[in-house]
Amino acid sequence: QAMKNIASRDITVISESQTIEKIRRTIANMENQEKHMIVFIDHLGLVKGEGKNLYEKMTNIAKECRRISQDYNCTIIGLCQLARDTKDSQNKKPSKYQLKDSGELENSARQILMLYEEAGKYYVDIQKNSYGSENRFEVNFDKRKQKITEVKYR
Repeated sequence: QAMKNIASRDITVISESQTIEKIRRTIANMENQEKHMIVFIDHLGLVKGEGKNLYEKMTNIAKECRRISQDYNCTIIGLCQLARDTKDSQNKKPSKYQLKDSGELENSARQILMLYEEAGKYYVDIQKNSYGSENRFEVNFDKRKQKITEVKYR
């Protein structure tokens, strides 16, 4: 049932190495004024971009993703790792300041959501939201299906 539902939707999966310029061209070629496009980039650290070092590269990629989003009125969801040193910290709750390789990710993003597990429960933590409040809420996570659902309280 789920596979039929997904198959009936207008979804394009591009599974190859990308440059930020190629991402822009792909979005420009697929732009449809009647439908809002949502683009997932998994993960931002693998996108090829300009820069003298990793920090500059990630800064340029973050800024360009923001420009693309504005130019084509699309939503770009970029997945990113946290810096390795956060795994060893006492507080396991992730922070937007721990996004790997660039503070520009935090600056350019309109929203930042962190997904994490704490004491056997899973949470979505909205750490930046240009359109509303920041909040944390519990979710159900089915590891086998990789599915996140809302926790319904009675």
